Amino acid sequence: MNPADDDFVEQTHLLVLEGSHLFEFPIGSRDLLASGTVHHGPWDPTDCAGVLSGWLARGWLTLTVDADHAEVLGETTWWSRTSVASDPNFRDLDPRDAATLLRFPAMWLPGTPDGNVMVCASDSGEAVPYSEWSAEAERSIGAMERRESRFYRRPWDEPRGDQHDAWGTCVYYFWVLGGVVEQQVQRYDDGTTLAYDRYHREDEYGFMTTEPLEPTEWEPFSVGLATYQREVESGPMGPLNRR
Repeated sequence: MNPADDDFVEQTHLLVLEGSHLFEFPIGSRDLLASGTVHHGPWDPTDCAGVLSGWLARGWLTLTVDADHAEVLGETTWWSRTSVASDPNFRDLDPRDAATLLRFPAMWLPGTPDGNVMVCASDSGEAVPYSEWSAEAERSIGAMERRESRFYRRPWDEPRGDQHDAWGTCVYYFWVLGGVVEQQVQRYDDGTTLAYDRYHREDEYGFMTTEPLEPTEWEPFSVGLATYQREVESGPMGPLNRR
């Protein structure tokens, strides 16, 4: 790994040891030194998700929630199953729900029950030397670098079924990275365009899909990058929901 990766992994590991909330990982951290403040990050949320997912798969992490705090924040989005943690004031997310939550870093928002989930080292993780955490992170980073982008265009002939039916039918465009949708664009017959991504997942007009798009099923709708960019970026007006 390069020095930037080293710093990213080390600081991410420290945040785990401190039992930090998910929303804190992309923000990064800082050291208050006598010589001044040293800032680490911010980090790409997808990189954070990849490294944390690798550590979770090894059993070195638990995703934990303060039950009282979660109830105050409201209904969860990506998890529901929990078990009593070693501290009765907390509950651990089911590993399956934890893995799902880590796949969608756009939902790690402060002040939400998803973003305020804490990432803690498990008992077995605390016994693992940092060198092994670092080696596993390196494997995860390498796998992320090998992820292949895919682009799809799929016409949809059914009307919206709401007050915007006059827009007509639409064509859906998807940019998929590692099986996860990174961008979704909807181009309607009358020229109206909607665009969603990890930073703008939902609004009054709709939302971005959370379902993985399997290459074998979506291959008939595959297009090249040049086609995707040309058709998504065409038109005099930007997306209605991003103005």
